[in-house]
Amino acid sequence: MAVFEYSFFQYLIVSLITILNPWDMISDDTKSKIINKTINTSVQILRSQEIETIYDTIDINPLNDTVTIKDINFTYYIQEENEICTYEQLFNDNYNKSKDYYGCPINVSVESIELAGLFSKNYNVIQSNLKLNNVSLNLDLLDNNEETRAIKDLVLGETISFNINYNVEYYLNKNTLNFNLLFSVNNLIEMNFNTLLSRISLPLNFEYNDNFKFTFNEFEFKITDQGFIDSANSILEAYNQPNLFDSFTSNSNLLFNDAENTEQRILIRNYINNFSRFLQSPGSTFVCNNRNNVTFEMLDFNYGYRSIENAILNLCDEHNLYY
Repeated sequence: MAVFEYSFFQYLIVSLITILNPWDMISDDTKSKIINKTINTSVQILRSQEIETIYDTIDINPLNDTVTIKDINFTYYIQEENEICTYEQLFNDNYNKSKDYYGCPINVSVESIELAGLFSKNYNVIQSNLKLNNVSLNLDLLDNNEETRAIKDLVLGETISFNINYNVEYYLNKNTLNFNLLFSVNNLIEMNFNTLLSRISLPLNFEYNDNFKFTFNEFEFKITDQGFIDSANSILEAYNQPNLFDSFTSNSNLLFNDAENTEQRILIRNYINNFSRFLQSPGSTFVCNNRNNVTFEMLDFNYGYRSIENAILNLCDEHNLYY
């Protein structure tokens, strides 16, 4: 009875807080001012942590439900000697001549950061969207070490850039959640993760979490090689290490041997065979997906009622390779 009363009052308090949440009642103009001040406060906090942060503009469009920060640049100085920041680099000419700060600079630029969901008028949907477009890391720091410079010259080039697109939509009236994540490293690899969850039960007190459960209605993971396999194998060959295929095969066989039952062995063997083919096929796309319901609940994690390993493997009950 005590647990019931405790949980009941937690839900009651959270419900009251949700009802009293003023964000939906604030005008778009006031929201825009709050967002602008929040971004600038975050920038000041980064600067106080010795991360020089500058940007061009903040564009807030309530009608399109978008917030865009353009042309952001971050600079941070490594101030401890290590393999890529030598003593000579710490006390370089620019520092000695008072032209720059002490340390080895790391420079990161971002073409734009886009946010969505802050001006949504659909009260049945909680939405969160984040896009990081063309995040570029300058790799000049790798020149300070022979090994890292060799990797830079062999594979990476002067900069490495990536993109992230993250989107979550939770439908309150349906108790379903769409989650999509795209991550790509230019000229190396692209990964997509998409899923639909339903029947979600979240405990308010994670010390008593037996009622935490959810169902995967759809699951898809896709990985497309855009040069990563060849680049990684070139680096491994330079260091006299096994290539990706050989390393994966030897380690996955250990996983297969540790399987608890025949069902696990079949699932693991199918995965090993298909992903091994992917590692032997530069430029191809590996997809694992599932359109059948797969349920997870904390009872299985806490007390071992069902095999968690089987449930995870069942998320990828179909494997496909596209060339």
